[in-house]
Amino acid sequence: MRSVVLAALAFIAVSAIDLGPAEADLINGTFSGQVSFGTDDTNEFGLGSGVSLDGQAVFGAFSYDLAKVPPNTCGVAACYEDQGDPDWLQFSVTINGITKSLLLGGNLSEAIRSTDETLTGFDSLTFREEDSRSSFDQGVTTFIFGVAGINLLEFSGILAPGNLVPTDFSWPAAPGSGLGSGVFSITHEIIDGNVGTDTFLHSVSAQFNLTSASAHIVAIPEPPTASIFLVGLAITLLILGSLRSHIASGRWAPS
Repeated sequence: MRSVVLAALAFIAVSAIDLGPAEADLINGTFSGQVSFGTDDTNEFGLGSGVSLDGQAVFGAFSYDLAKVPPNTCGVAACYEDQGDPDWLQFSVTINGITKSLLLGGNLSEAIRSTDETLTGFDSLTFREEDSRSSFDQGVTTFIFGVAGINLLEFSGILAPGNLVPTDFSWPAAPGSGLGSGVFSITHEIIDGNVGTDTFLHSVSAQFNLTSASAHIVAIPEPPTASIFLVGLAITLLILGSLRSHIASGRWAPS
C-alpha cells in the first residue's frame, strides 16, 4: 500500500511543476495580391530563368510570437525592431505554387512598425524582414541580400491599435479604403577574382500590390508543461510496474 501512495505522490508532485506559461500567443497572418514588377533570373518560382513575374498572383504568410517581440522604441508610434540574429518574425511568399523565404543568417533584422490615424491621418502597418551580409576569402567575395515585407495603409477604420503590437486585424476595412504593397527579393552572388567569374546562385525580385491581408491569434501549448506531465506519468507507471513485478514474484506482500 505504501508503494502505491508513493507512486501517486510522485505523479502529483512532478506534474505540478510549472516551468513556464501554459500557453503562448502566436500571431499568424496571410496576404494576397499581384506582382506589379518582378524578374526571376534563377528560376526560383519554377517559371523559367530570366522570366518576368509581372501579373503573377502572389500569396504570403507571416507569423510572430508576442512573447519575443522586442520593446517599442518609438513612443507614441510603434517600432518593434531587432537586429543581429532575431527569430521572432517569419515571412514567406508563394508564387506559382512555390513558397520561398529569405536566406536567413548573419546580419538579419526584423521589424513591425505602425502609426495611428490620429498622428498621420491614416493608419499604417508594416512587417519587414531583411538580411544583408558579405564575406571575402582568398579572392572570393560572397554577397547575400534579401528583403521581404508588406506595407498596409488604411483610410477608414482602425488598422493599427495605437502603439500596441498588432494582433487581430483584417485589411482593408472596406473596398477601396486602403492601399497595400509588398516586396520580396533575394540575391546570392559569388565573385571569384581568381578566375574572373561572377555567379548568381539566387536572383529574384518582385514588387506587388496587395488586395487583402489579415492576422489572428493562435494559442499554442508550451512544450515544458506537456513534457513535465509526461515525465510524471512515466515515473508513476515505472513504480507501479515494479510493484506488480514484486507481487508476481512473491517478494512483496501487503502489510
